[in-house]
Amino acid sequence: MWRALRHVVRQEHRDLLIVGSGRGAAPGYVRLGPDTSDLLNHVACPLAIAPRGMAEPKRAALARVTVGFDGEPESLAAVELAASLATAAGAELYVLGVVDDHDRGGLATEELLLAEDGRRDDRLSSLHERALAVVRHKETPAIVDVVNGCPAAVLSALGDRVDLLVIRSGRSAQAGRVALGRTGTSLMGDAPYPIVVVPHPSAQP
Repeated sequence: MWRALRHVVRQEHRDLLIVGSGRGAAPGYVRLGPDTSDLLNHVACPLAIAPRGMAEPKRAALARVTVGFDGEPESLAAVELAASLATAAGAELYVLGVVDDHDRGGLATEELLLAEDGRRDDRLSSLHERALAVVRHKETPAIVDVVNGCPAAVLSALGDRVDLLVIRSGRSAQAGRVALGRTGTSLMGDAPYPIVVVPHPSAQP
């Protein structure tokens, strides 16, 4: 099945492939099915996964497109697609930057904790400035927010405040191909909204 979908994308030069969630998904949540899992690293266009039961008339029209942003080239590609989708739908663009709040190893003194807090604040400020620069000239006005935390947990907690989430491919993905990184993998099974995974940007000449 996945080979047939890949063939259609290649032959027809499709701009987006949309698939449903696997049978194991809870109603209203996203989960990869076997065919979708096999598509990873093979499909060369954005891949959208719809929550189970999305065909039921629960959602209003697309009003907010949210995109995860971490400042890396892969997330820049995600912002570009999210902005295009928001513009086409007349939707609000919400850029959510997350500074990964990873656990510290071992014990830390008060001085070390204060120094780490200062570095975290610097990262938050820097990421916010980069996000503002990315969306400054977009057709669709954007809301930019930057927080500290676990990216997957922050994005999952958005719940029904998101109509569509756009995320980047993992850093290890082949250029031009779709693959899940750590955050994308964590979201599968926990996200109550459609997710679009953007291919890894092709290498620049």
